Amino acid sequence: MRAARRDQPHAPAVVRVELPQRPAWLDALSAALRAEPLPSRDRYSLELAEAPGFAILRAVVPAADLGDDALRLAVRAAYARIGQLLRERALFPWRFWNYVPEIRKPATIVSSRYQVFNAGRCEGYRDWFGEALPDRVPAASAVGHSGTSLVIDLLAGRAPGLGVENPRQVPAYRYSQRFGPLPPCFARAMVLPVPLPEQTERWALVSGTSSVVGESSRHPYDVDAQIRETCTNLATLSAVFSGANTRDGGESTESEAALSRFRELRVYVVRDGDVAAVATEFTRRFRGLERLEIAVTDLCRDELLLEAEGVAVLDAPALAP
Repeated sequence: MRAARRDQPHAPAVVRVELPQRPAWLDALSAALRAEPLPSRDRYSLELAEAPGFAILRAVVPAADLGDDALRLAVRAAYARIGQLLRERALFPWRFWNYVPEIRKPATIVSSRYQVFNAGRCEGYRDWFGEALPDRVPAASAVGHSGTSLVIDLLAGRAPGLGVENPRQVPAYRYSQRFGPLPPCFARAMVLPVPLPEQTERWALVSGTSSVVGESSRHPYDVDAQIRETCTNLATLSAVFSGANTRDGGESTESEAALSRFRELRVYVVRDGDVAAVATEFTRRFRGLERLEIAVTDLCRDELLLEAEGVAVLDAPALAP
């Protein structure tokens, strides 16, 4: 459902989406492509759509009847197969979207199904990359959805991107065992090596970002404070792309310039009653935004109420892979 645009110049479109719908900009990339179903020996299905400079993949793993260990093995097998497929097609992973059913459901050995997913993903990456993960994992997000299957979307390219970390946060692949025996392996953002079709600027694809400093959640259950902290994290990460400095707090001129680099945002919101506040604050803070998508869903930690991801353009001097 598309909401009315704000009555002011350059207001972004605000769109409610249902998961596991792809981000609109990713759907636009795939619109002219034909998806090719690929054979699979396991429970999951794979479709791949290729273009000269990039490819889009979707994997679907039926998960409703899987116990924790079976889910871990299914995630591992899917990620290992994706890695094998990319090697065969001479492709490099840029950005994953993972839609995990019952993401906060308690698990038998670890605390939640999200940690089960993380274990399978990490093992799949090790099958794929070997043990040297930190320099090679792509950007990613993992959120809940109301369906019964694990859905994995991937944007890949013909050349490797550059993973970028947020200096305010511990890299996710170095999280302590407070968050599970194997970490949530992803880079905070991925700088693309070339512009995508019909774009003149290179993009950074920003992973799911929330009110986390170091590795700990900040402002539990406080949506207004979490909006501010999330925007500070996004501004800090965006500033890395151009080598700028951002003062902590998210209200400085430098922070405003950093947030203005974002063109697309998707915000996952836990409580439907917080949607209006999220839409108001994100459209106010992100002056260069063209579209804001909002999805109501569960997140990986009970105390977190929102998570944001998006696309930022790179200023010169920009990071180069």
